Amino acid sequence: MYKKWCLLLMIPLVLSSSVAGATEGTKEQAVEEIIAEVPQSIFYESNQFTQTTPDQTEQADQEKIGEPYELMAENDRLALYADPKTLAIKTLNKKTGYVWNSGLDNIDDYRLNNTWQQFVQSAVTIDYIDQRGNSKTESIQTNSSQTMVTPTETGFRAFILFIGSNIEMTLEVDLTEEGLSFHIPNEKIDEGKRNLLTSIQLYPFLGASFKTGQEGYMMIPDGSGALIRYGEKSQFADAPFSASMYGRDLSFSNPSGSMNQPVSLPVYGVVHGTNQNGLLTVIESGEHYADLSAYTPGVSTDFYWITPKFHYRYNYFQPTSRDMSGVNVYQDKRNEFDINMQVHVLENEMADYTGMAKTYREKLLADGDLIDREDQYKVRLEYLGSEMKSGLLWNSVVPVTTADQVKSHVDELQASGLSDLFLVYRGWTKGGQSNTLPATFPVEKDIGGEKALTDLHDELKDDGIPLYLYSDFTSANKGAKGYDGSKDVARKANSQLILWNETKYFNEMYFLKPGVSKEHAADSAEEFSKRGLSRMAVDSTGYLLYSDFEKDKESTREEAEAEYKELFASLGENTDAPAVYNPNPYAWSGTYHYLNIPMYSSNYMMTTDTVPFLQIVLKGFIPYYSGYINFQSNQQQDLLRLAEYGVYPSYYVTGESPEVLADTASYDLFTTQFSVWKEDILSKNNRLSEVLKQVENETIEQHEVVSPGVAAVTYSNGKTIIVNYTMEKYEDENAQVEPMEFEIFDQWEGA
Repeated sequence: MYKKWCLLLMIPLVLSSSVAGATEGTKEQAVEEIIAEVPQSIFYESNQFTQTTPDQTEQADQEKIGEPYELMAENDRLALYADPKTLAIKTLNKKTGYVWNSGLDNIDDYRLNNTWQQFVQSAVTIDYIDQRGNSKTESIQTNSSQTMVTPTETGFRAFILFIGSNIEMTLEVDLTEEGLSFHIPNEKIDEGKRNLLTSIQLYPFLGASFKTGQEGYMMIPDGSGALIRYGEKSQFADAPFSASMYGRDLSFSNPSGSMNQPVSLPVYGVVHGTNQNGLLTVIESGEHYADLSAYTPGVSTDFYWITPKFHYRYNYFQPTSRDMSGVNVYQDKRNEFDINMQVHVLENEMADYTGMAKTYREKLLADGDLIDREDQYKVRLEYLGSEMKSGLLWNSVVPVTTADQVKSHVDELQASGLSDLFLVYRGWTKGGQSNTLPATFPVEKDIGGEKALTDLHDELKDDGIPLYLYSDFTSANKGAKGYDGSKDVARKANSQLILWNETKYFNEMYFLKPGVSKEHAADSAEEFSKRGLSRMAVDSTGYLLYSDFEKDKESTREEAEAEYKELFASLGENTDAPAVYNPNPYAWSGTYHYLNIPMYSSNYMMTTDTVPFLQIVLKGFIPYYSGYINFQSNQQQDLLRLAEYGVYPSYYVTGESPEVLADTASYDLFTTQFSVWKEDILSKNNRLSEVLKQVENETIEQHEVVSPGVAAVTYSNGKTIIVNYTMEKYEDENAQVEPMEFEIFDQWEGA
C-alpha cells in the first residue's frame, strides 16, 4: 500500500517534466503514454475513488444505560439520557437498540491522561485567554465546574460555570424526531471581567470509535466528499484533517493559492457499521466561525473522532511599525453568534454516505435553500475572448476568440449534431480578461465590439443556446475602473486592505465590501438589460466569504452572507438563470447552474475514499458542470468520473493558439484551441449524452461500489449507471460493462 501511495505522488512530477517543452499537438499524446504505463488499479484503489465496503461487524451488544445517566426525554424513535454533572449524553435508537455515547464507558481502560479524560467526558470544552495573555483550556470536569440542569419538555437546559475561567454559559439539548439539537445562545455567554473566551467545542467525542473492532467511517465535506474509514489505511497521518467552513476568513488570514478542495458544506457524519447506525450533523448556526477537525488513531488518542471548533475570537497579526514587524493578538470584541447543531440519527439503509446526502438534501428542500431548477444535459464551452498584455509604456490587448469565431464554432458543432451547448464568454470587457475587474462595459473592440457581442447573443438565443458573460462582483484590480479604493474595499482585523499581492502578470487584486458587490450586481443587471443581454456567470461572489473591519462600519461573515443572498435573489429576478462558480449552500437558492463542481477530494493522507456526497445532494435540482476537461491529464478516467457523478462536461476554449498568450496572465494555458479539441468535444458528448440525458431531472438514490473499481449509481427513475474503471470486463447476472467504460441499465437488481 505504501508503494502505491508513493507512485501516485510521483505521477504529477513525471507528467510535468515529460510534457515540458512539447508542442500542443504532442503534449496530450505524451501524457497518455505515461499514464498507459501505470497499472490502472493504482488509481481506483487510491483515496480519489470510492472503495468497496469491508466485511461488516455485527452490532455490539449494548450495555444497559444506568447511573449516573438519567432519562431526560424520549419519543417513538429515540431516548435521551444525561449525566447531570458532566452533561455527557447517551442516546438510544429504539429501532436498532444502538446507544450513541458522547463519552466513554470504562474510560480507565484506554490510554488517556487526565486532561484527555476530562475532555472526552465533558459536554463542553472552552479555550480562553487569561489576564496575562496566556492561552488556556478548560473542560467541565477540569475544575469541577458547576452545572445546574433544568429538565424541559424535550430535553434539558444546563447552566455551566467554569470555575477556572469564571466563564458562564447555557447549553440547551433537545430530542427531536430526527435526532438531537444542541444550542448555546450567545446572549447566555458571560465572560466575566478577567478572561476572554476564544473557542468552544461541543460534545467532541459523540460518535467516536476506537481504532480496532468496528467497520465504519467518518464523512468529511472535502471537495465532492471524502471518507476516513476505520482501519489501517487511515492511520498513516501525523496530523488531523482541519479546515474552515466556507474557507478561511480573509480578514484574519492572507488569500491562499492552496490546491486543496473547498469545504463548502456545514455538515459531517459518522457511520458505525454500514447500513446499521450513523449520525449526520448539520451546523445551522455558527458555521461561519467553525473549523472542522477529524482525528485518526495515533494523532492525540487511539480514537477516530470528529468535531467542529467554534471561534469566538481569532488570532491575527498586528503590524506595529513600517517595516511590518508586529505581534499576534486576539480580537478584542467577541464574535457574537449562537451555536446550533442538528444531529440526525440514521439507521439501516440510511446509515451510509448516500443516506447522509439524501438526509441533507431533504432538509435543504424543506428549508427552501434548495430549489428545483431545470436539469438538462449540456456541454459547457468557456471561451476566452481577450487578454491584457503589459508593455513598457502602455498595455495592449491580445484577442484570442472573437465573437464571429464563437459563432463559427457553434455552427461547426451543430453541423456535426451537437446543439446542447452552454456558452460562457470571458475576456469580453475592454482591456481583456485580467486586471480590469470590476468593470464590465464597454465591450473590447478587438473581439468585435458591442454590436458583435449582442448579435452573437441574439443569434445563439434563436438557436436555443444560452450565452453567459463572465462576471465577478467581489474582485477589483488595482488601477481598474468602477470602484473607489478608499471606500469600497473590505479591511482586515488589523485595518489593512484585503488583497492578493501583485505578481508578474497580475496587478494587486482587492476584495470589495459585500454591500458594494450587491450594488455592482444591480448596476450590471441594468446595463445588461439596456443591451438586450440577459445571462451572467458569476465568479468569486458565491464562494468568497469574509468579515470587514472598517472602523465604525464592521460587518461579519453572517452579514456578508445575507448581502450575497439578496444579490443572487435580485439577479434571479432581473437576469435569466444565473450561473455561479463553486457556490456555497447559502447561494444555492439563487443558483440555476453550478460551474466547476468538485469531482475529487484533497488527497489528505488519512482519507480512504472520495464519494459524490455533493452530487447526491444536488443531482436533479441544480445542473452542475465539471472543471475544464482539456486541462486534465487522464482523459478517459475523467470521462468515467463524469458518468459516475452525473456531471456535465466543460472545456476552456480559444479560437487562436494559446501560444499568443505567453506574456499575459493566461500564460499557463497550453491546449485550448478549438480546432485541436473539436473532435474530442464531439466524441465525449456522443458518449455522455446517450447516458446522462436518460437521468435528466432525476435524483441519485444510491451510490455503491459493487467490486473494486466498479461503481453503480441508481437514479429515482430506476435507471442505473455502472462505471468500470478496471482493465477487465465487468459482468453480473444483470449487466456487462467493457473495461474503462460505462453503461446504463433499466431496473438493475444489483450484483
